[in-house]
Amino acid sequence: MSSRPSTAGFFRQSVPAIGLSIEHSTTRVPDDGHFYVVLGEDVKGRFRGKAPALALYRRLIAECGYTPPRAAPERGRNETVERYLDDVEAYWAESHRHIHRGGKGRY
Repeated sequence: MSSRPSTAGFFRQSVPAIGLSIEHSTTRVPDDGHFYVVLGEDVKGRFRGKAPALALYRRLIAECGYTPPRAAPERGRNETVERYLDDVEAYWAESHRHIHRGGKGRY
């Protein structure tokens, strides 16, 4: 029996725009417990741990000059939704006035 910790499961982190990925136990790399840094179809590194693989991964991203695309500007909220939320808030703010208190025979 091996004293190595189990590395069950697969792992993949990638930047599809440049074809860079870190893979562990996927169909593209051997299931030998190592982390592979893959650029296109070339294996750039094979590591026992995830941390050194991440270091190479980040270095390759910096070398190619990739920057993620900017997020789309956030749209304004719909007036109908705003009106509905205002009505719900007003209802719950006033709801304490409509509670019947007391027991049998009391209103």
